Parts: sequence; C-alpha cells; structure tokens
Amino acid sequence: MDERQKNALARRQKFLCGLTCWAVAGFVALVLVIALLRSEAWSFVQAVFAAGVVFLASGAVFTLLFCRPLPGPVPVGSAGRAPSASQPMAAPSAAPPAAQPAASPEAAPTAAAGDAPAGAATDAVEDLQRIRGVGPKLAQSLLDRGVTGVAQIAQWSEADVAWWDENLEGFRGRVSRDGWVEQASALVAQDAAEGDAARNG
Repeated sequence: MDERQKNALARRQKFLCGLTCWAVAGFVALVLVIALLRSEAWSFVQAVFAAGVVFLASGAVFTLLFCRPLPGPVPVGSAGRAPSASQPMAAPSAAPPAAQPAASPEAAPTAAAGDAPAGAATDAVEDLQRIRGVGPKLAQSLLDRGVTGVAQIAQWSEADVAWWDENLEGFRGRVSRDGWVEQASALVAQDAAEGDAARNG
C-alpha cells in the first residue's frame, strides 16, 4: 500500500469515525428529549434545547476521544531519543524499533549523537549520507536518534521501516519510498567485499 492509499484510508476512517460519534450523540439527544418530555416537568422547547446542548457536547467529546490519531511508540531511551543498539528494545508495538546492532565494528553505534566524539559523529553522518536521498539534515536527525551507520539500517525489519516512515518529522515515508534497507544492505555487502579484497590483496 503506497503513501497515497494510506492517506486516503486514514481520511476515510476518520470521516466514518466522526460520523459514528455524531450519530451516537444524536441518539443520546433523542433519548434525552423523550425522557424529558415524559417527565412532564419540561416543556417541549426546554427539552429540545437541553437535548441540543447535550448533542453538541457529547458529539464533540466522542469525536475528540475516539477519532484522534493514536500516539506513536514511545522511545525507550532517555531525553526523548530513540534507544541505541546497546539498550534493550521492547516489541515494535510498544517502542520504536530504532537502532539495531551493527554488522561491522566500523559502523557500531555510539550511545547517542551528543555523547559521540566530533570525529565519530562526522563519520556517522558521512556513512548515513551514502544512502541515496539522505542529506546532511536527515543524517543528523538519524544520528540524534541513535542511528549511526548503514549497517544498522541494513538490519531493520518491516516493523522498523514502518516506524521510521511514520516518525521521521518532515521525511515521512522516505525510508520505504527510497528503499533504505536495500540500499544499506548493498552498501554493507560492498564494504565487506572491499574489505576482503584489501585483506587478500
């Protein structure tokens, strides 16, 4: 399912949710009108006015409660950062599937971008920029969230890709659209082949 289909489905679900909430609010208001009129303490105008107020209030409350988007996974790491590879990760539904263990020592993650030496951070940004479509700003954003190399990205599962697609502010959908995992896997294989050739050469 591409991004356009996902957006269309989300809009349709939001519309149906809102319609259902207001229909329930209308039903509550109708029951209230009938109850107030049967009590004979209320006039018709008073009952309709009270039901109208209840309709508007309950419709708004139901819509706010049931139709707003659910919050995304909460990072396990400190200070709002995604966890690094050295931190244990919860299941994809409970926490962001962020940094995975790196395949090579050169791309091993640091605890976080702020804790890394300046040279290591520059190397990590350059390594991430090897992926087509990752510029300096996006590479820095990934680094700030604990992703420090293509080897980590090559290890991402489908759940990881889905989480990053939804949670990269300003770059939503970029991970799957540009095929980061495939690109990263190819780069890791290329690095391994060059390392083998250098050792055997």
